[in-house]
Amino acid sequence: MIPCSRPHDGLVVSVTEHAYDEFPGTAALDDGVWYDCESRYRAYTGRPLGEVAPLWVLHPDAEDWRTGERSSVCYIEALYPEEGEFSEHPQVLLPRPTS
Repeated sequence: MIPCSRPHDGLVVSVTEHAYDEFPGTAALDDGVWYDCESRYRAYTGRPLGEVAPLWVLHPDAEDWRTGERSSVCYIEALYPEEGEFSEHPQVLLPRPTS
């Protein structure tokens, strides 16, 4: 992880620990985290999903699961790297320009 004191272009908004014994597949992991990810995104940005920077989810794969990694991470991708909290630099949370 990169500390906020250094330029970074991602902000973790939630980490979800999964309780499944066997790897359930990505679709089941998505179902288990998406509501929490979206609500944390809204709480941080104050905007509905899609109006500002993209939200991404990283899930463990089957190999990660075998080695004990059972967490999914939700993060906001900023428009460009910035130092400090993104809430102090709201311009980095603007949507990416479309071409």
